[in-house]
Amino acid sequence: MKKLLSLTATIALVLGVIPVLVWSQDVPNPSIDVKKMVSSDGINWEDADDPTGPEVVVGGDVYFKFVVTNTGNRTLTDITLKDSVFDTSGCTLVDPLAAGASFECKIGPFEANYGQHANTATATGKHYVILGFPFYIPAEDTDKAHYIGVEIGVEADGVYEACSLGFWKSHPGDWPDEYDPDVYTVGDVFELPPTDLDDLADHLLMEALSYKGKRSGTPKLAKEVQAAKILLRNAVAALLNAASGFNLYPLSEEAIKTQVNGALGSGVRKTMLGLNEELDGYNDGLCPPEDEGEPQLAPGKHNTLSTTWGKIKAR
Repeated sequence: MKKLLSLTATIALVLGVIPVLVWSQDVPNPSIDVKKMVSSDGINWEDADDPTGPEVVVGGDVYFKFVVTNTGNRTLTDITLKDSVFDTSGCTLVDPLAAGASFECKIGPFEANYGQHANTATATGKHYVILGFPFYIPAEDTDKAHYIGVEIGVEADGVYEACSLGFWKSHPGDWPDEYDPDVYTVGDVFELPPTDLDDLADHLLMEALSYKGKRSGTPKLAKEVQAAKILLRNAVAALLNAASGFNLYPLSEEAIKTQVNGALGSGVRKTMLGLNEELDGYNDGLCPPEDEGEPQLAPGKHNTLSTTWGKIKAR
């Protein structure tokens, strides 16, 4: 198969001034992959991308392992490895990371808490097109891991409960007491960076559920503000789901705040929209308003996840 030819400009010191153009058949394709796995014994690992992940007895040990691989055809530098919940500063990174090379890091044990838990690993690297010059091609990958903390000996119905942002917008009477819809603002709950996003701080959480995601602010920050509004809609719904104590909801209030604050602080549209998609999936469950008897599907939702997921403590 005929290879694609690319024209790469390489600056060489030929008589001090002459730039040299070099034809190359080897097209740069920097890429990175991260796998996050979870274990209850530090020996047997599970790549638990989806709920529920392994069952871990409440109070028992839970471990995590990260495997980072350069899956591209160029050496990567400025390698980073972060987690949405846990500290990874103790990990030894391989930097630079050659094409095809990999490294791993294990953290834990941590004490397993009750209920469904989820957190996300992110690995990044850069391929500098011309050594010594600031132009580079970025590479990034994320991977989720789940586990469920269980209390032995007590049965639960195993139905995944969550309500959509549409439900919370139309049912202010069902909001948990700690988030009064007439009192709490976006700035009371989330940390907004000192940009045009500051203008959102005084908006009530109820207003955030109605954001349309329209562009506003200066031209430079228009896309950032739009993405932030889209994220905050599902972030508020996720926070209300977590605070309501719904069965098997995969994120705690603290985890939601940490992830949303990180995405907003990054100022990166792709990061904010990626987290929004994740939270939107978590908010897709069986909606159980307390004042309407039997649980009902959240408006427009269909994911009941009705499989029995082990023995967990009834709340």
